[in-house]
Amino acid sequence: MRGRSKNTQCNAKIDIKIKLTTKDTKKKDKFVKDGLPAIIKINNDHNHNIRSAEALSFLKPSKECRTQFENYFNDGLGISESIKMHESKLELEYGINSDELANATINPKYRTIRHWYDVWKENNLGSSNDISVLQKLEEKKKYYEENGIIVRYSENPFAILVITSIMKRAHQLPFAKDIAFVDSTSSCDIQSHSVTFMLAPCGVGAVPLGIFITKGQSTVDYKAAFTLLKQSMPNGFNAQGFPKQFVIDDSEKQEKQRSKHSNQFGLNLKLIYADFTYYNLSGDGCGIRIMMYLKMIERFCSDYFIEF
Repeated sequence: MRGRSKNTQCNAKIDIKIKLTTKDTKKKDKFVKDGLPAIIKINNDHNHNIRSAEALSFLKPSKECRTQFENYFNDGLGISESIKMHESKLELEYGINSDELANATINPKYRTIRHWYDVWKENNLGSSNDISVLQKLEEKKKYYEENGIIVRYSENPFAILVITSIMKRAHQLPFAKDIAFVDSTSSCDIQSHSVTFMLAPCGVGAVPLGIFITKGQSTVDYKAAFTLLKQSMPNGFNAQGFPKQFVIDDSEKQEKQRSKHSNQFGLNLKLIYADFTYYNLSGDGCGIRIMMYLKMIERFCSDYFIEF
């Protein structure tokens, strides 16, 4: 569906003519002599309302507005979250029912913000393909290290590990060696990458131990991700190197996997099932309820954390 056209065949126009300023013209034209060489003609005959909200929506966004949205993106907000944040600020400044909310100069349209985000993403995160993402990570590697952030990646199979300073501190908690919550969500971008969260319980709730980005949710993908964790945090999980228990999302498929593979590896590890939901940092109810196969967790535990 095409958007509304800005061309209404309006007769209104402004004509500006600049006269040549020379010694001869100054003698012949008193306006040029007085320093007024311009002739401005204004036709203010509009065929549309120029004081409506619709008219304001056709205005061009300002550079200051674009900079403000780029700051939202730098703070980790997506397109929808940035729009909500920006409109909330405008409502506080001008009022909920103000016509300024329709002013595209300070409140641009979604397609404009989408374009800004795509440009920002290309410049700061690279394109969506795996090679570009890894190149961008390599460029920012020194910055991450200076800020105490561990970022490791594997090219084949594709996997990325992120451990921030607070995650390092979480690994020192006494409970980190006992229980680890593991949950994943798939199709997080156009390349269908999967994001996996690992958390540990504490007195204020669950704290993150690490974040993994993988190509999918296969056994190979999880092995690559968890291998990066083992290599990066050899003394993780309160210096134990592995958690005693895993809490994963319950599902019918997991029950089938459990009955089929529960004794395959002879693990002395207890697996607990739970149904839990996470919320993103912006406060939106972005529930993530993902199923992880028991077989993948068992192989990870036996091959990468526990040596019998």
